[in-house]
Amino acid sequence: YWGGIGYTSGPPYVGALICFLAIIGFFIVDNRFRWWILASIILAILMSWGKYFPGFNTFLYNYLPLYNKFRAPSMILVIPQLLLPLMAVLAISRVLAEKEAHPFVPYFKKGLIGVGAALVLLLLCYISFDYKSEQDQALLQQVASANQPQLTEAVRSFYDGLVADRQSLMLSGILRTIGFCLLGAFVLFLAVRKTIKPVIAGVLLSAIVLLDLMPVNTTYLNHESYQEATENEAGFIANSIDQEILNDKEYFRVFNLYNPFNENFTAYHFNAVGGYHPAKLRIYQELIENQLSKEQSQIGSILQTNPAGLATASLPALNMLNTKYLIGKNPQTGQTEFKQQNPNALGPAWLVKSLRIVKDAKEEMAAFATLNPKDIAVMQQSF
Repeated sequence: YWGGIGYTSGPPYVGALICFLAIIGFFIVDNRFRWWILASIILAILMSWGKYFPGFNTFLYNYLPLYNKFRAPSMILVIPQLLLPLMAVLAISRVLAEKEAHPFVPYFKKGLIGVGAALVLLLLCYISFDYKSEQDQALLQQVASANQPQLTEAVRSFYDGLVADRQSLMLSGILRTIGFCLLGAFVLFLAVRKTIKPVIAGVLLSAIVLLDLMPVNTTYLNHESYQEATENEAGFIANSIDQEILNDKEYFRVFNLYNPFNENFTAYHFNAVGGYHPAKLRIYQELIENQLSKEQSQIGSILQTNPAGLATASLPALNMLNTKYLIGKNPQTGQTEFKQQNPNALGPAWLVKSLRIVKDAKEEMAAFATLNPKDIAVMQQSF
């Protein structure tokens, strides 16, 4: 694969033989199973394309309830991953349950023709693809703009090899798929002719499926993907700065100034402001975007010019969140490099002198610009 998607990579592989059996199943399985399974698979695949099929998926994103809450459209591929094996099992059951071969053979032949058409389509794709992507072209343009002939030549040579490797992998994948389909077809042929017993056919097909799936699975997740716990412990050992904070037995939060909303090292030792989660509460995400990020930049400027100015700085959101310590953790090592105490943290709870009523959430967020949270609380009118 050499297209888009990027960081949501995690390719689902259902298996050549399972797809082969499922296609046959769509010709021979009863209508009460066939059509809803086929429709569900097609719909899920179309939805999984996301922005690569914009007309259809933009409509669903805007009008299908809760659809815009999904982390990535490709998550819905779990449906074909369940239904294709289900259809494959139904197809095997249909083949092995037949008492007589003759009434069954015409439908079986149609299924084989369908599989053959799919394999021919794969070969046509192999011939027609150029094995290049938009990301490749962007990289080549970036290298060319550097005006370094030796670098450009080296990158071009690497790129040509990359394209050749993609083409070679595509062909080997197609041939591999054809091989497993032929093995599966041979076992089914023997089962239809009643040359082998149903139990033997089931065992052989299961073995072929394992031979198909396991090598592909282990290229993506294997023993090299696992690490000993000791390999990552260094980033979680409290250093002298961490220990000083841990010696403070009060209840407070700690704010890491280095990329605070995309790391979780801080939360290992402390109650952290920030931390990473792919699906934050919207109200807290708005607080991050509208206030905490601004205060983070403000603190950075203060610490560079006049650290003593932190005592008089306006940090309403961090003060409300009881942020007693500001630290800097190296994002690569997880080690704390400095700390600064915030004298204005308001504690776990406090009493205010007055209440300011605002119209909506937008005004509520805007109120932070002039808010002294020690004395004033802001509340929406609807509450």
